[in-house]
Amino acid sequence: VVGIFFPHDGKCHIDADNIYQAALKMDFPTLSQLQDSLLDNKILPVFAAVDRGIDDYKTLSEHLTATGAIFAEWQTDGSNIISLIEDAYRKISSTVLLTNSVLENVLVNYVGTCHNSSSVEGLSVCNETGYLQTANFNLSLTLTQCPPDGRTSDEMVVRVTGFENVVVKINYICQCQCALLQNTEQNSPICSNGNGNYSCGQCQCRAGWVGERCQCDSANSFLDTPRCQEGNSSVVCNNRGSCVCGLCQCQTDIRGRIYGSYCECDNFTCPLGNNVLCSGRGTCNCGICQCDAGYTGRTCSCPLSRATCIASNGLECNGRGVCECGSCICSSSSQETYTGRTCEVCTEKIQATDTFLDYTNSNHHHRSNLHFAITCPGECEKTGECIACKMFNQGSYDAAACNANCNNITMTSLNQIPQNMDTCQHQLINQCRVRFAINITSEGLKQVLIESKQICPEPPALAPIIGGVVGGVIGLGIIAVIVVKIVFMIQDYREFQKFEKERKAANWVNSESPIYTQATSKFKNPIYSG
Repeated sequence: VVGIFFPHDGKCHIDADNIYQAALKMDFPTLSQLQDSLLDNKILPVFAAVDRGIDDYKTLSEHLTATGAIFAEWQTDGSNIISLIEDAYRKISSTVLLTNSVLENVLVNYVGTCHNSSSVEGLSVCNETGYLQTANFNLSLTLTQCPPDGRTSDEMVVRVTGFENVVVKINYICQCQCALLQNTEQNSPICSNGNGNYSCGQCQCRAGWVGERCQCDSANSFLDTPRCQEGNSSVVCNNRGSCVCGLCQCQTDIRGRIYGSYCECDNFTCPLGNNVLCSGRGTCNCGICQCDAGYTGRTCSCPLSRATCIASNGLECNGRGVCECGSCICSSSSQETYTGRTCEVCTEKIQATDTFLDYTNSNHHHRSNLHFAITCPGECEKTGECIACKMFNQGSYDAAACNANCNNITMTSLNQIPQNMDTCQHQLINQCRVRFAINITSEGLKQVLIESKQICPEPPALAPIIGGVVGGVIGLGIIAVIVVKIVFMIQDYREFQKFEKERKAANWVNSESPIYTQATSKFKNPIYSG
């Protein structure tokens, strides 16, 4: 309203007839005042607007998000009033929103964890929180500066939508108690009989006096410089401190502590192991690593325990090397050499120098490196058993033996093994054979390349087998008939020959029997005239 410049006082000016009485006295309440009033009275506003006021009330609700304000579009005929109220209530009852009053010197950070989700930095609201579900919020307060008016405490209100407010009492500690003037001992006898004031365990020397206890006259302090030079050196305190009363006061360093009678020592210039001071297994003292229990060496990188050198068979370095600094140094002979962490990988002595693919990398990069062909007895069989148990869950190794013997092997499946590599084969329980090659990297790691396609025996051809069986049966039948026929012919021939022999040998006598009568008789008809 033109001419009204008094800001609203944040109070209610509605009379008994529900009419606003301060319209001509002060400006309208600001959004900030409206939000504070809604929060103080725990009111959750719901704005239902028709076409003409949709944009205005939507913008208004967005500026009042701290109150949990909800905006909805109201149909002109009011037909959606019930669903509007139900949706608003459902949203209000399922939303957990935290807000806080603002303190200019305190920074508030929220870490919210909604139901069944991970923590999120800066999250102060959880939506769609169901019945008996919880939402957790952690608040951290950081003091950006001490209050300029010197106050030592404040209160901050944390508001939770739909719940009681939480009042957080804040006590500011902007100065150590010992540094307060009332706790400082003026002209303390501790400081060389009153040459300074004693505060927080230190002497604050008066003008003209220096030293830890204000014991030296600053006008004559240059006479003590030779006492701060180590041996015949002309360097004072090794250029890492100042000479005060004949004693070196070492300077501070962000890397660590400088100390010693001549500032010659520190705790940050010891040798590194694995790019860490003293390998992270000791403390640095004047340039020398003082190792923790169980470690030794210049950089504390060598374990005293020899457990890391024990092979799967229980022998130290498989009986093929010596254990030094927790690692096996493997031996070799004229015919073979042993490699690997515990000298259990047997390889041929002659090195191959061709380039091979690095199959441990997903991109199969070419890498020029030394590798070896596996020729030692039993290596193919042992590796084959590892492939069977780790990739096919079968074979002679049980779970314990598989873990003990095969954990140091990296297995990679390929469509085809490079032709320049020696290969082995191992038969599985399905009578198929898996083809693989063993590669030893220059680091002594055992890498097994396995061909994905197994070599299986071809199934028998049924048609030829059935045809052969049927043909064989028929052929045997014909042969049997022919044999029987031949046997009978031979037998008949022998019988005939025997008969002929007996016939020829018989002595036949040609005489007529007296009782023999011809078989025919002749009769003549007496009346026949022919």
